[in-house]
Amino acid sequence: MTINSLINKTPFPRLPRPTKPRPELPKPPQKLPGRPISISTPGSEGAKQLSRGASGPEVEKLQKQLKALGYEVEVDGKFGPETEAAVRQYQEDRGLKADGIVGPLTHMALDKDMLKRIVAPRHEIDGSFVDKFLDHKKNNSAF
Repeated sequence: MTINSLINKTPFPRLPRPTKPRPELPKPPQKLPGRPISISTPGSEGAKQLSRGASGPEVEKLQKQLKALGYEVEVDGKFGPETEAAVRQYQEDRGLKADGIVGPLTHMALDKDMLKRIVAPRHEIDGSFVDKFLDHKKNNSAF
């Protein structure tokens, strides 16, 4: 409303309606192109879930980690009964659900233990620094 229309109590003139219809927005595609997005937990970027019957470089890496941490396992790249037993023992020792399946939590615990093993002795720091660092990375909070 304008000052004159308030004084004269006349309504504000309306703007004319557009004569062209609005263009329609394109409909979203039913299937998005590209690869599916993989979400992983901190410390296990790109880590696959591993269980009995799996084989390949991921299993070989797991076996090397377990062996480096003192568990008896043959490094052959095949997730068999021996690897499953070592995983169950590792999970039990770390207070994880001992199901013999290496999921995100077990991957993260392995990464944490390997980091402690590598970083702490070289820099003469205790493992609690590594714990705080990884918790910070996981929670994005100050430590």
